[in-house]
Amino acid sequence: MKKIISVTMVAALIAFSCGLIPKKVEKNGVRIEYTKEVTPEDANKLLDYLAKNNEDGSIKDFKLSKEGDGFRIKMVTRAGFTADEKNIELMTDFACEISKDVYGGKMINLDLCDDKFALQKGLRSENCEQFEMFDKEMLLFGELELYYGESITKDQRDEVGNYLVDVFGNDERRTFVIDKVDGRGVLSLVITKKKYYEDPELLDIYRVIACDLTKTLGYDTDVHMCDEYMKKTKGGWSI
Repeated sequence: MKKIISVTMVAALIAFSCGLIPKKVEKNGVRIEYTKEVTPEDANKLLDYLAKNNEDGSIKDFKLSKEGDGFRIKMVTRAGFTADEKNIELMTDFACEISKDVYGGKMINLDLCDDKFALQKGLRSENCEQFEMFDKEMLLFGELELYYGESITKDQRDEVGNYLVDVFGNDERRTFVIDKVDGRGVLSLVITKKKYYEDPELLDIYRVIACDLTKTLGYDTDVHMCDEYMKKTKGGWSI
């Protein structure tokens, strides 16, 4: 028996030294396996970032490998997670955050997987500058999500949020972003159905909203229509 154990241990050591057994790091419920091409420093950068944001300390599993000059991250998600477009939007934004905050802008391929690490949906940190929710705080007004930039005060945020509730209601999930860009206010709203892009009644409503928000914020404000990834598709309505 001792000889068998010895042989097994030797085989394991050989496999580890050849990179066949991935290395692991773990903190605050976050567990990351990483391949030999990934340095311990890069693995721990991701670990520190994920562990800091894992507020409840629940178990979350990841795999990290090199992908060209960037990285590939495999992430275990619950059943049905990738069927919700809102989750895809958030995870694409998440890939952009990792690219910017952890790896200095390098490309991130984020694979959303089942509990066996079988791929369910692949995402990339592309066109991150177009994500209007990037680096913004969010406040819920019922089911209405309002993201806001640093240039928006809390009073302005609340005024805009309450105004949007009056216009759209708060019993259905809707996403908006309010910010100030180059001296002008910008309200972006998610419109996923293309048939609404040319709806004359809606376009008139957006013009009214632009006018009302210009009065509320005290500076000219535009309204943009965006897709589910918060990329501008149409707009520029203003007073």
